[in-house]
Amino acid sequence: MTSFSTWQKTKAWSVHAFTASGSVAALFAVVWISEHQFNLAWAALFLALIIDGVDGTFARKFQVKQVLPFMDGMKIDYAVDILTYAFVPAWFLWEGFILQAGDVEPMLPEGPLKWIAISLMLMVSMMYYGREGMVSEDHYFIGFPVLWNVVVFYMYYVVQAPAMVNFWLVIAFSIMHFMPLKFPYPSQANRFLKMYVAAVAIAFAINIALVVINIMGSGSMVLRWLSIACALFFLLMTVYHTYFEKPRPI
Repeated sequence: MTSFSTWQKTKAWSVHAFTASGSVAALFAVVWISEHQFNLAWAALFLALIIDGVDGTFARKFQVKQVLPFMDGMKIDYAVDILTYAFVPAWFLWEGFILQAGDVEPMLPEGPLKWIAISLMLMVSMMYYGREGMVSEDHYFIGFPVLWNVVVFYMYYVVQAPAMVNFWLVIAFSIMHFMPLKFPYPSQANRFLKMYVAAVAIAFAINIALVVINIMGSGSMVLRWLSIACALFFLLMTVYHTYFEKPRPI
């Protein structure tokens, strides 16, 4: 049996703590959404996204599975993901609004449709995480992954559509959770890995810029269109992987 040093165990525990810290970012996001400090809430969600994006690299570097075999970092990761990718975005849609021409526009229709949309978001997210083969053997998400933070971000900062449009978008993406579509898994891609990493970095920078200029009280149609172009890129790659990609010989 391999023996690991105290320092190795400390580093391994630190990785698990780092992953779990995404839940703290989720809490701050909920508090700021409740206080209608929406830009700060998105800053917290961006922080959670960064944590989720790099913790796996640290886990592999410090051999966390080998050092702490009785801990399952994936379960911690999934628990945090449910908070930051589903629950907090649902709360944002419930509480959030957009200011247009001095008027407050809710992000979802008031009444039963609002309850339906929020309930559906959360239920399909839980069911998606419970299905076998959520990620295929060739490293694609099967069906639209639980990325409601991205969907709601686009609703708030980029598209700014009427509440009824947002309601039908929630319905559409909920259905897409269970469609046989192959969505790219950028950090685990077998093909086009460098392209996907670059695309994620570009999209991240553009969307961070959108938040920053919103904090400054201004807007940019150029950044919004660039953000839409990034989303269309991943959508088109999903179509390519699902319907046109030729399988690699084994």
